[in-house]
Amino acid sequence: APGTDTGIVEPTLRNIRGFVQREAGVPVHFFTSLVPTMMVAAMLYFLWTAIFENSTSIDMPLSTLITYVCVGQVISMSRISWAQRRPAYQVAEKIRSGDIAIDLVQPVDYQALRLSDSLGLYVAETALINLPAYLLA
Repeated sequence: APGTDTGIVEPTLRNIRGFVQREAGVPVHFFTSLVPTMMVAAMLYFLWTAIFENSTSIDMPLSTLITYVCVGQVISMSRISWAQRRPAYQVAEKIRSGDIAIDLVQPVDYQALRLSDSLGLYVAETALINLPAYLLA
């Protein structure tokens, strides 16, 4: 059923707040995500530092090279993160339980709601997990 509310800003902000509150309440998930991310960042730093020091053909400063690697990793990690998988798992569970019918009859655009959920998780996870890991690396 087409909904009357197609805006995604309000649901996105609500989802970011909810994600931050959940993560603050369950520090185990936060740290189990942050520690591996920091380990990967450290390994990449040492790998590219070694490559840079032994290369004769890299025409950029080490700091620029490391910045490119870090930005690429932040984008890559956020692309395959929980923020990408969670909405699909939620929809699958709602289909199994039959609760999808409740979502579809509500006066809200279901696709915009799912998009706002994904955007909220993406922003919050990037800000809380990926960026701190690379700032500390």
